[in-house]
Amino acid sequence: MTTSENQLDSNVSPTPELRFFLPQGPQLPRRNWQHRWKSGIRIGSILAAVVLVAGGVIASILGLIAASHFNASGAIEVSCITDPQESVSRPARPGAVLSILDASTGEKYGSTTLGRPTTLPSGICLQEFEVQDVRSAGMYTLTIGDTYRTLVSEDQLRRGVLL
Repeated sequence: MTTSENQLDSNVSPTPELRFFLPQGPQLPRRNWQHRWKSGIRIGSILAAVVLVAGGVIASILGLIAASHFNASGAIEVSCITDPQESVSRPARPGAVLSILDASTGEKYGSTTLGRPTTLPSGICLQEFEVQDVRSAGMYTLTIGDTYRTLVSEDQLRRGVLL
């Protein structure tokens, strides 16, 4: 070897050792509480899961029951004339019975008695109605007395139909 080659070898530093893992440290103390409570933790976890599932099922059932019934409401536009003879001949008079029937089966879902009309500042008179706990169906027949019938949807009755 020549002197120039020796100088090159002495200038090159050795490559460091590459490590991917830290050296092993001291052993951790044993956690005895985990071994003592293992079965209790498992049983508690199972009971908590059962309670959560049962609560979800009960909430779903109650939600379905609540969604299958609603309060129907609306108003009927009537004449503001207070002639007693006219109020006897028109179907939407105070004391008339408003019934909500299933449009396909004719089953009666609820009824109410109409009260006195309310006069709005615009001069329009409305008779408001509300029927509690009406069963859900697609379409309904609204009857007032024996002479007036009309079809309304569930959505209209939920929002408040204007007849």
